[in-house]
Amino acid sequence: MKLSQRLQTVANMVSKNRIIADVGTDHGYVPIYLIEQKIINKAYALDISQGSVQKTQDNIDAHGLGDRIIARCSDGFTNLEADLVDGAVMAGMGGDLIVNILSACAYLEQLDELVLSPQKHPDYVRKFLVEHNYAIVDEKFLFEDGKYYTVMKAVRPKEADKAAFTEAEYMYGKLLLARKDEELKKFLDDEKTKYTNIKKQMDRANESLDAKIDLIEKGLDYYE
Repeated sequence: MKLSQRLQTVANMVSKNRIIADVGTDHGYVPIYLIEQKIINKAYALDISQGSVQKTQDNIDAHGLGDRIIARCSDGFTNLEADLVDGAVMAGMGGDLIVNILSACAYLEQLDELVLSPQKHPDYVRKFLVEHNYAIVDEKFLFEDGKYYTVMKAVRPKEADKAAFTEAEYMYGKLLLARKDEELKKFLDDEKTKYTNIKKQMDRANESLDAKIDLIEKGLDYYE
């Protein structure tokens, strides 16, 4: 199974020998890859769309992995019993939806590892993880097909320090800023140029725009 750069980054963060739920699996590419590469032991491929589940099942059958990957139609974790998995992957949805799905998971404390790739609002996800005592142990920031993507890995048990993140670190990623990630730097530079130009074209003050630019500049301070 050949993965896109983004999905390969997601797959690379999954620890060996886990049993995962791939929530919002779409076509099941990530669990198929992880099983074929002998990285995980078993997977449950979940999607709210019956059409996506059928496509996933077709792909599973084509790779002869029906005994290792179970495809189910499920709204988040609702159609997956407790104790079946010890980790989860969620990619290709907004950070607000990721938070909503994790919040509704009745057995969140049993998920020792989360690999998440929010399409937007990554700060929502980071705040949720810290508040629920997950430690973010890895992050990648990449550019693919004209879009920027964030991928993060969080684990437990570990008592997360709720005071350890600044607003910029929640928004852009504490690890990424500490590493002075070059792809993130390009993104911040582009964002500053875009919003500064918008501000110049406005004929009146805009507090939300000023706050946006200020937060970007706080992120760029890490690169000085």
